[in-house]
Amino acid sequence: MQLDLKLDNIICQFWDISVLEQHARDELQNPRPQKILPNRTIYLSRNDFGNPEESGGTSAPTITDFSSAVREPPEDQLYTQNIQPDGYTAPEVALVAGWTYSADIWNFGVMLWDLIVKNGLFDAHSSTHNPYTPEIHMAKIIALLGQPPEELLQNGQKTPDFFHADGNN
Repeated sequence: MQLDLKLDNIICQFWDISVLEQHARDELQNPRPQKILPNRTIYLSRNDFGNPEESGGTSAPTITDFSSAVREPPEDQLYTQNIQPDGYTAPEVALVAGWTYSADIWNFGVMLWDLIVKNGLFDAHSSTHNPYTPEIHMAKIIALLGQPPEELLQNGQKTPDFFHADGNN
């Protein structure tokens, strides 16, 4: 099965609910920044729950939200639909070159980087000043890892969107 691995889809259960109660009190006393839009309010989350050993501990991480998950394709078939969030998009997904479990491995690696470094590996957070584009994302991948393999470029339906005919970007 192909998953949709990202931090939004990983949860942990708290053994000591007072940790959450303390965060609720903190929010009442010192509210986090928020952005008020015409039809909703977006709150900056409180996601630093400290050392699990000091805060009652948590359960093992659990993968949730299987709505984008798909079964492993037959051996001679690859998927081509985009199943990854912008900052996690693997080169084979961006190029529409077909993917299998490799997309999950890519997601897992990028997700680990996010957890350890606490900063997006490819800095794909969009804003009005710096909007996300697939071209910038692919350029950041190439800057870090080098040119994609020739076979991947040849199989990519969107390769011409990213590269010139001579293979340069």
